[in-house]
Amino acid sequence: MKTLWGVSFDATPISGVVVEFVKTARIFAERGHRVLLDLGYDIKADKNAFFRPYRREADLLPDWLELARVPGLDQVPGYGPEFVTDVLKTVVGRGEADAALLAAVDSTAELLRDRIVAAWEAHDVTAVLVENGTLPENIAYTRALYLAIEEYGRRRGLGRFVLWRDHDLMWQSEPSTGKYGSYPYPAAPRPVDSPHIHYLVQHDEACERMREWAPELSAIDVLPNIFDHERAMVRPGNADFRRDHAIPEDVPLIARFTRIVPQKRIDRDLHLVAALAGRTDAHLFVAGDTDEAPREYRRLVDLAAELGVTDRVVFGGRLAPARRGSARPPGPATPSGTCWRTPPWSPSSPRTTTRATETRSARRSRPGCRT
Repeated sequence: MKTLWGVSFDATPISGVVVEFVKTARIFAERGHRVLLDLGYDIKADKNAFFRPYRREADLLPDWLELARVPGLDQVPGYGPEFVTDVLKTVVGRGEADAALLAAVDSTAELLRDRIVAAWEAHDVTAVLVENGTLPENIAYTRALYLAIEEYGRRRGLGRFVLWRDHDLMWQSEPSTGKYGSYPYPAAPRPVDSPHIHYLVQHDEACERMREWAPELSAIDVLPNIFDHERAMVRPGNADFRRDHAIPEDVPLIARFTRIVPQKRIDRDLHLVAALAGRTDAHLFVAGDTDEAPREYRRLVDLAAELGVTDRVVFGGRLAPARRGSARPPGPATPSGTCWRTPPWSPSSPRTTTRATETRSARRSRPGCRT
């Protein structure tokens, strides 16, 4: 049986990155692939999920998708959230050429590679989809993936069996914080022009910037996120929404579907609600996991009290995507000889609950950046 292995660098069960994986993986599932997804808990350190066993995350995802993991990462000497955080801050953020840390990155990447390859072998993986692997959150794991792809592809005699899709890149993700250093981002592993990898980005600008940063890439295309938008309707499943959350029927409602973390600036929404107080009794509903960053959640609750809007702000918890069928677009992304065909998605792709800022619209494709 053909098997798709997905790996998300987002380390969360529900996010725009995971939603896009599900939309793409559905095409593979419809074509007979077994679909496995590693949520990346053992990759990204700031989600506080390193080495944490899966709990009920599978309940949030389609039943044709299985959660998977690379076993034995907790046995890699020195590998853990402290190491990943130290490398991100010291080597990537501050640009320090710490010889000991850099040597540890190299040796760790080789050990991680061995475990990744072993996991793919165990599941007889035939295709891989990497989500957001270029952003240098964990450069040891990114390097390990490149090493694993080359070894596994060579060992199995595979062509382009990997789709590597970047949703966020250094120049657009928190650029003012210096978290990922500055251009040309010397510590970030540059995309490898591999015979096994086809790169995908969200829009033309990202494609052009990627080509400037890694001009040797021969296989990179634009695959935008596309959503359908239904007219809002009252149904049995949502008819009691306002009553359940003590939101009056006649007041304007502002909704945010996002992570409750500092970089999402939910504080701005609280200030907006306060500023509107003289004109309207607008309420704010925030859908997001309040346990991801407890300190930030507590700060927002205290800020709402300080602004006098506590009774008009609701933190409703995490929402799962709406589960609906998908229409298969003509000619979905599938192997064709030694390259991947990547046509635009059909407008009837499945609707999901996600962030409006993650919707990308296809623009006219410029030379070298096919859409």
